[in-house]
Amino acid sequence: AKYGASSWEADYSFPSAHTQFFTGLAFCASTLSGACTGTTRAWGLGLASAFGMVIGITRNYLGVHWPTDTTFGLILGAALG
Repeated sequence: AKYGASSWEADYSFPSAHTQFFTGLAFCASTLSGACTGTTRAWGLGLASAFGMVIGITRNYLGVHWPTDTTFGLILGAALG
């Protein structure tokens, strides 16, 4: 790892499972909440996307993933979530 922050990582993966999981979880939470209609739903999905991007950026910063790993993790998490 770049900064020595994550010595417990066994290996790299494509796509980033952390980014995919947390993006999917955020999209599920925003979609399943009963109050999400119209503009509220758009805000919820926007916040879910931002949350997934923050997770991806931190994975890149820690040096445990390439940007392509986190980008595809974000796309898969949004599609499956």
